[in-house]
Amino acid sequence: MPVKALTELTITDLWKEFNLSFKGYWQEHDKTVKAFKKKLIEEALDAERSELICCNPYERSSERQ
Repeated sequence: MPVKALTELTITDLWKEFNLSFKGYWQEHDKTVKAFKKKLIEEALDAERSELICCNPYERSSERQ
């Protein structure tokens, strides 16, 4: 695609450039948010499990059968 002079740019040209520039940013942002949500849910489930069985994973307890 040839480079246009600033006076020849249209709104469509600017919008295409904007979308190309930020596509990678939003993909990386989405990956980071998904990883954060996954970690948060896993830690909440681990805490709930530990509370329900009254001990940590692989820990022995008299109440745990």
